[in-house]
Amino acid sequence: MSYALFPPYKPVGAALLSNGDILMIERRGTPRSPAGTRFATISKRQLRPGAPIQTQEVARLEPPFVTANFEAIAVAQGLQGQSLIYVASDNEFSARRPTTLVMFELLP
Repeated sequence: MSYALFPPYKPVGAALLSNGDILMIERRGTPRSPAGTRFATISKRQLRPGAPIQTQEVARLEPPFVTANFEAIAVAQGLQGQSLIYVASDNEFSARRPTTLVMFELLP
């Protein structure tokens, strides 16, 4: 399979949704540009040997919203059956940078 990139974002994590699709987390950022996060899904129908993988954008986190070097993602089922998305970034061993954990609800 091949994964179609969405520059300047690079995939850094994935989680399985309850319907069998995959939720990707992609990030961008360099020392000269602010961090940004892109969330996208991959339909389970695309998961075949040799198939090109195209993502469908769900959301982006850009300034002035919470931005961090997010690189971890997990999905849990809420009490009403909704998908709860958890993303985290570590402090990269820097006392000046916080470790961040954020939760979102993925609407259908």
